Amino acid sequence: MTPRKTTRLRQLIARPELAFLMEAHSGLSARIVEEAGFEGVWGSGLTISAAFGVRDNNELSWSQVVDHVAFMVEATSVPLLLDGDTGYGNFNNMRRLVRKLEQVGVAGVTIEDKLFPKTNSFLRSERQPLADMEEFCGKIKAGKDSQSDPDFVLVARVEALIAGWGLTEAIKRAEAYHAAGADAILIHSKESSPAEIFAFLDAWDNRAPVVLVPTKYWRTPTEEFRARRVGVVIWANHVLRASITAMQATAARLHQDAALLNVEPHVAPLHEVFRLQGDEELQAAEERYLPAARGGALSAVVLAAGAWSGGLEGLPRAIPVRPIKGQMVALRPPAESAIRRIVSLPGAYCVPRDDGRVLVGATVEDVGFDERSTVEGVNAMTSAVRRVLPAAAAASIDAVRVGLRPASPDGLPFIGPLPGLPAVILAAGHYRNGILLLPLTADLVARLLLDDDVDPALSVTDPGRLV
Repeated sequence: MTPRKTTRLRQLIARPELAFLMEAHSGLSARIVEEAGFEGVWGSGLTISAAFGVRDNNELSWSQVVDHVAFMVEATSVPLLLDGDTGYGNFNNMRRLVRKLEQVGVAGVTIEDKLFPKTNSFLRSERQPLADMEEFCGKIKAGKDSQSDPDFVLVARVEALIAGWGLTEAIKRAEAYHAAGADAILIHSKESSPAEIFAFLDAWDNRAPVVLVPTKYWRTPTEEFRARRVGVVIWANHVLRASITAMQATAARLHQDAALLNVEPHVAPLHEVFRLQGDEELQAAEERYLPAARGGALSAVVLAAGAWSGGLEGLPRAIPVRPIKGQMVALRPPAESAIRRIVSLPGAYCVPRDDGRVLVGATVEDVGFDERSTVEGVNAMTSAVRRVLPAAAAASIDAVRVGLRPASPDGLPFIGPLPGLPAVILAAGHYRNGILLLPLTADLVARLLLDDDVDPALSVTDPGRLV
């Protein structure tokens, strides 16, 4: 039987080996954290607030936080420790918070000894007053008395070092919070050196598990934490910060280019989004619970997957279609040198557009599913047109497009039923003539689906010749 998430979090904190929690701020990021291999998730108050576009000053209500982390818990199978700020009020708010967190499956909560509403510890920390120690101990006791699961974890976060109150005060508060029932102590620091953290660890002498957040003293080797028997290290905000960098770069590039050409190859494919959302589970559930033939059974399937037709699975034989890459350049020549007619060149062609641009295409590259534009491809197109139209040298490059043409071994398309599968109609392998043959292909496929007469002259497209 799999242990409860609360039990697993308690074991992580108490075990001799150093444990790591990774920040997440949404159901999606929590799932990514788990898939990366982390044994637990840190539900960061800073990054959850940032994901909502508000400040880390309790501008999110505690009920909004609880509702949000419920999705994070549901998306993962590892325990989640929530950054509970100050407990969102006094002892009574703390009691209700613990009960609600248990209801949604959160494994533990960390509360800090500051005043509500809080301010992030790295902002104006020297002006942030600390909570009365006895009042905070009462809040800890109220939280522990309110939990129904004995393994629910409550971590007390000591802010004395952050606020400049010194080591003696930090130890005094940690002792009091541990005596009040805290399961672990999180000692925080804003210094780039770990010296005051190490001084605390030496003085504390492992009286209870210690949690560290080395955001500021990030240069410290992890072995230093292990040597001092730290219980848990939290990487507290790096998933959000990494996503901000990626989102800023992507948005800036799209605003600059007004095109997806230099963005799409560098972002997660859509099928990865669907996978992280759990689409496979829904598909399996649909097969289990939905009627097998809603709206009537299918009588035929048309396979028209272009260059991807050769990779379709579940067929008795592979379809011999492969991708041939073609790069096309859109030029904007000076008005006085614009062309008015289609021009056929050695290795290229030029097609004028009404907006003054000239499309020059296209390369023929047998490089698989590589959809990147290249300097070599652009140069081949521009060089070809300049040999015939020297004025094109003054043209600006408006866009570069890349497509994959579906090629068959003999250069002819496949249009017709697959051998042995008369209900599967293949329409692929048109190579460079897809647009030209589209009306004819549509007519032929429609006739096949309707059991109409088919022109015998089109037998040359029969897939049976090669499939």
